[in-house]
Amino acid sequence: MCRPMRYLAALLLGAGQVLAGPPVAWPRTTPLHETFHEEAPVSGRVVTGLMLAGSGGSARLALLPPAAVAGGSVCVQVVSRDGRYWAENTFVLPPAVGGQPVLLAYPSAHRDLLRTLGEDELALLAYQGECGRRGGRQLLLSARSPADTPPGRVWIFVNSGRTDTYVQVKNDAGARRPSRCRRIRQGRRTAFDTVCTVALPKPEAVAGPLEVRILRRRYERMLPPTELVIALPGEAG
Repeated sequence: MCRPMRYLAALLLGAGQVLAGPPVAWPRTTPLHETFHEEAPVSGRVVTGLMLAGSGGSARLALLPPAAVAGGSVCVQVVSRDGRYWAENTFVLPPAVGGQPVLLAYPSAHRDLLRTLGEDELALLAYQGECGRRGGRQLLLSARSPADTPPGRVWIFVNSGRTDTYVQVKNDAGARRPSRCRRIRQGRRTAFDTVCTVALPKPEAVAGPLEVRILRRRYERMLPPTELVIALPGEAG
């Protein structure tokens, strides 16, 4: 299993920039399909984003796709925690990814806003294929590196609906009982208000994608679980 790079590349928000080193995914069409509302609409989505934390630099708007999807299309949804910014666009991956971060060329009309958002204020949710054609596909990790977060941990951004929220890895041989997720207390939290954290399993503990279950409880009553299949960056397909 490939681990995230220790030093991720800097944020790329201009399509005209050229960076040496990390591969870049380009939007299929421009301008981007994105919106900004002064008053955020209420979202019914439970899971709004996935992020692989690490150490070293930082890289917003980057993905960690497995080698199996190289050269193909991915749909990327981006939402701010306050729900005011939302975007959904198809990107074309480079022909080789090699388990390293792939930067998104992201010519946003709101680039100044996006630069100000911290690691728990912006969520990316990506899956293989073009937007609007989803059907049982694995989710891809985004790549970011908060300095105070241990490496090798997956952050799952959740809209809890004011419930007690828990996370469980289904197919990790060393998995324990469900662990409680952390509620975000500060700022506006319309799109998501909770962070669930799971450690990447050891290579010998799980084969293939990561199978995760989000559990929510309200007033001692369990709501239907939300199940995710997350592609790991080292998967060959």
